[in-house]
Amino acid sequence: MEPDIQCRDARERADSFVAGELSAESSHAVMRHLESCPTCRADIDARRALREQLRGAFLADRTLAARAEWAADLAGRLQSSAAPSQPAAVSRWWSGGLALAATLLLAASVALYFGAGSRGAAALSDLARMAAGDHRNCAIKFALAERPIPLADAAARYDAIYRAFERTPADSFTARGGTVEVVDRHSCVYNGRRFAHVVMRYQGQVVSLLVTTEPAGWLSRLPGSSGGDMNAPLASVGDDVVRTGRAGGHAVFFVGDAGSQAVRDVADALSPAVYAALAGA
Repeated sequence: MEPDIQCRDARERADSFVAGELSAESSHAVMRHLESCPTCRADIDARRALREQLRGAFLADRTLAARAEWAADLAGRLQSSAAPSQPAAVSRWWSGGLALAATLLLAASVALYFGAGSRGAAALSDLARMAAGDHRNCAIKFALAERPIPLADAAARYDAIYRAFERTPADSFTARGGTVEVVDRHSCVYNGRRFAHVVMRYQGQVVSLLVTTEPAGWLSRLPGSSGGDMNAPLASVGDDVVRTGRAGGHAVFFVGDAGSQAVRDVADALSPAVYAALAGA
């Protein structure tokens, strides 16, 4: 049996406890603590209520429902994967369709969380998770639900600043450990959030630069957000590492494989040019 825990431990495990993701021993330890701590018990109740509100709002919002053609395609792949004579189809569906469905559902739930009045820092953290999802599903898996469009088209239709990333960064530039090559530039959508996306290769790694318009009121809650900041520390998001920045009413993300120096090098080399482009918008 796990020993008794303190309030700090309970808070660190709170979200996992509410989601039912803790081991039996850890769950019992949290429950024992809640029996004697009304403060932590109230915190857990509030988290559980918010979780249910978000879930209900997501299910009730038809704008977040899966596109009919995407759902039909996924259902077809699911049906074909059930045939024992097609093991390859099972593997493709499991690694592609199921992973995409789970990621889209998570990102949609997170988008609702932003609108529920969360703190600015939490909103930016969750937006970073969306950027990481775009990087992985666009630059790595090529599994986005909506086809990317040229940056010029996105600039004309959505945000004029996207045009700046037709030339920022240069097609080839130097980072700390060598040359960075741009392999693609476009605008893509990950679960309703549009990004300017520059895909780069550096030291055998794929690194993404992702820029999106600041949603009204989200980043304004952050200290110093009005002036902009391109030097946030790296943060792990699943299998990726993300450096976050903001300038000129936009959020900026550098995303790549966790454990790699590539994101740090590319972000250090490229941040001044990106900041200049956005600050001058």
